[in-house]
Amino acid sequence: MDQLLRAGIRLAPGEKLGYLLCDAHATVKEDRVRPAQLLGPEDGYDSDEYLRLLLDAAEEVLLFFGYDRAQLEEKIRPRDDSRLPKVQELDFARSAVS
Repeated sequence: MDQLLRAGIRLAPGEKLGYLLCDAHATVKEDRVRPAQLLGPEDGYDSDEYLRLLLDAAEEVLLFFGYDRAQLEEKIRPRDDSRLPKVQELDFARSAVS
C-alpha cells in the first residue's frame, strides 16, 4: 500500500487491492510484491513461490485422497519455465496496466 501512496494512488475504503509476488525472499521489502496498478512489462513474478502456494493448497485438499506433497509436486511443477505465463499474459495485469 505504501507503494501506491508514493505513486499518488489512493484507495477507497473497501476497494480491492491486487498485487503480484515478484520476489518472496527479497531483502528489500518493497521488492517482494508489486501492486497491480504499478505493474510494468519489465516486472517478473516469483514462480517458485506461486508453485509453493499452489502445492500448499493442493496438499490441504488432496491429502485426504492419498496424495502426498511429492506426488503433487511431480504433477504440478513445470519441467521448464517456458510453460509459465509472462506478467503481460496474466488477466489482472492486463486490466491494471491498460
